[in-house]
Amino acid sequence: DMAADALDPLARVLQAYPTDSRILFQYGLALRQAGRVDDALEYLRQAVSSDGTYESYLELARAYYASNNYAEAKQNFLIALAFRPDCDASLRHLGRIELAAGNYDGAAEYFEKLVVLYPDRLHSYSGLIETRLQEGQPARALEACNRALEIEPACTALFAMKYIAGSELDDKDGVKQLFDYDRLVKRYSASPPESFANAADFNDCLVDYIL
Repeated sequence: DMAADALDPLARVLQAYPTDSRILFQYGLALRQAGRVDDALEYLRQAVSSDGTYESYLELARAYYASNNYAEAKQNFLIALAFRPDCDASLRHLGRIELAAGNYDGAAEYFEKLVVLYPDRLHSYSGLIETRLQEGQPARALEACNRALEIEPACTALFAMKYIAGSELDDKDGVKQLFDYDRLVKRYSASPPESFANAADFNDCLVDYIL
């Protein structure tokens, strides 16, 4: 891909200018995008030490996040957010970190800031809806779903989350409107593909694939 293709040219430039913070940043960015996260961290830490810009802290945070080092990722996302309080990437990642830790109040705080800053962006709502569902507040999740559906009325992911919220609220009519099982689902008998010994083998493979 483009990031991998950029590594050799950037490495040659870096040999000529080993302390240039811009080259260190670009090389670290390309390494992360190429999937070489551990290598990326080395150069991005150097870039931060050299100039400490918003971009270098944000990219270092992304690399830590990709390496599952959420403590360091959080610290650097917070620094990036201090540089730019409207940084949607920092807010989204910080919300995800708090959600993974089970800190629903903290997660909701970051995701709500996203909604306030970017109310017309669909992705601003997904983390908030997920947080409300996980913390057992389906009514608030449903409210956020409806606000997001005003932006994109045909978003199937939102339909799925709205279905979960409606089910939790025992809203039978609302749930049926989203998923009318009797009307929309039919049963058919079929033989398994020839590469499977029987239907049970096929179903086991299908389950593994879906999961």
